[in-house]
Amino acid sequence: MAPKKYFDMYPLEVCDPIELPENYETPYKHSLMNWAPVFQKFTDRDKREFLRSYYAYTSFMDAQVGRIITALEESGQLENTLVVLFGDHGYHLGENNWWNKVTVYEQGTRAPFIIAGNAVAKKGVKSESMFEFIDIYPTIADIMGLSLPDYLEGKSFASVVEDGGKPFKDKVYAVTKRNDMMGRMVKNKKWRYIEWDHGKNGAELYDELNDPLETNNLAANTDYIKVIEGMKTLLAAK
Repeated sequence: MAPKKYFDMYPLEVCDPIELPENYETPYKHSLMNWAPVFQKFTDRDKREFLRSYYAYTSFMDAQVGRIITALEESGQLENTLVVLFGDHGYHLGENNWWNKVTVYEQGTRAPFIIAGNAVAKKGVKSESMFEFIDIYPTIADIMGLSLPDYLEGKSFASVVEDGGKPFKDKVYAVTKRNDMMGRMVKNKKWRYIEWDHGKNGAELYDELNDPLETNNLAANTDYIKVIEGMKTLLAAK
């Protein structure tokens, strides 16, 4: 729930829905959850109302973060605090004809992440470095000078916090489930590769640089056999 004033910040006429290629469909029904047909019936007004609500809730949440920052300032603890804000998942706002979460596409796996404090070298830096949620704890512990146990799978990206231009991981992974079927994904800077039930129920390959909306599945295109083999190797290594 958000107060009305946050909805008033976003008139419907400025909430423009994303435009997908005509007659676009996901490669498989299980690429999305089974309530996808509900979203496919959205009218233009439905989409605008949805976007307006999402924007309003986001602004309302941002205001609550502002209250926390104000409290830290008033208590004299702001300069002694590392602030880390992140979401638990990504969220589609019409991409892939989907208005929810639980996908292994870009919007479903790319979550908001903001870190601020004295440990951050420069303010307002946007980094393109890739990392996974398992890396957040090692990073915070590293910044705080805490020792890390050897059994952690995640790694510290404190170097990226110090310099947002530095690279970190060259590939990241995600999984989702469709009843008893597992969807597994690996992504690097260039490609996203998805296998459903280890490929028994299909595969998806997207060119992240030239097809950012991930609307053109290249997995069946013989021109990309070597790319698929390479991505399959990365997926099998996890």
